[in-house]
Amino acid sequence: MHPEKNPTNHFLTSPDDDQPGNKQFVVFNEFENYQLEGQTHGKLSHAIKHYEEFDKEGMNEILSKALVYLQSIHKIHLKNIKGEIIASGQQAANKITLNAVHNTFDLINDKIMKGITLVSEEVELRTQYLISLEEKYDTLIAIYLTDNVQVHDVTENELNILYASGKRINFEGIYEEERYSYFLDFSTSGMLVQSVTDKGICTLFRIDKQGNCLNEIKTYFSGNVEITNPVLKRFFSQV
Repeated sequence: MHPEKNPTNHFLTSPDDDQPGNKQFVVFNEFENYQLEGQTHGKLSHAIKHYEEFDKEGMNEILSKALVYLQSIHKIHLKNIKGEIIASGQQAANKITLNAVHNTFDLINDKIMKGITLVSEEVELRTQYLISLEEKYDTLIAIYLTDNVQVHDVTENELNILYASGKRINFEGIYEEERYSYFLDFSTSGMLVQSVTDKGICTLFRIDKQGNCLNEIKTYFSGNVEITNPVLKRFFSQV
């Protein structure tokens, strides 16, 4: 299924297929659950799941502050992914982890995307933490879109120099018969993907979560994307 465009932020939405914080989440209504369903994987969802790949310390600071806020709330429930209550009240507050906060952020995103009214505590989490997180992710997107080298006519020697100097390059490729523009940062393995058709952003993430391993980058492109530029195609296919 192809992603659908969200016209308010020029980011594409797609079905959500993972939970970023492992197995627990926080709710303020014991009957509420956290499920993977609907077109809820948009910009905020991507920020929740991928911003830490670029700024682990910054993401942990946001999660830690949100954790302190959650621990101050008396009517709170910690649940597992099956929907079972692990603890409530002060016992729940004592057991909340950063991973649980991560999933709670994603639950709030899902409710926003589905048009479900947030309770006051979720509004506070959104206002104090999620809005700023999305803005930080937006700033990264803007950097990738404006600070890059277009390599449509690049030579093999020029490409090697760009790689050695850790530059961010822009090129086109085909994925599942659709044409996309790729913005690849050689210094971090960060990659932004943009639809050529409507200029909507699909994602910004790091191929190598721990560094910039060239083999991981090559593996990603060899198995997922049809590169149209012959110089780039040779570069990504070399072992």
